[in-house]
Amino acid sequence: MVNWKKVTMGGVVAGVAMAVIGWFVMMPLFQMMFPELMAEYEGCVFRPWDDPWMSYMFVHPLVIGLIMAFVFNLFQPFKKKSFIERGLYYGLAFWLLYSVPGMLVTMSSFMVSAEMVLSWTIEFLIEMPIAGIIIAKAAECKNV
Repeated sequence: MVNWKKVTMGGVVAGVAMAVIGWFVMMPLFQMMFPELMAEYEGCVFRPWDDPWMSYMFVHPLVIGLIMAFVFNLFQPFKKKSFIERGLYYGLAFWLLYSVPGMLVTMSSFMVSAEMVLSWTIEFLIEMPIAGIIIAKAAECKNV
């Protein structure tokens, strides 16, 4: 049985954490490492910021967080491990299943640079294990 309170709590907190890491840590870091990425972000590959569809960019981390929390709550993976190990393993597994194939199809079908794809792949490699740990901790909460 799915505990919707734990899914919602873990998913929202994980989504906010992924957004904060992505926007305020990884983006500035990658701007320093790959200055040419900003020109690519502002190029013709992406929709303009005034396009209503671009507002999804702000919701996407929450959607991913909620999906991760829902799947975690369904299967409760790595039961004999601490919440940190469970979350770390789960986040890495989710990264392998979600990010790696997504980045391969992005590289093969969109006109984006290898640096762009690499930056997203690394960003997800950092965000998803942290989100997994948050979700595993939320799943352990007794009073939810």
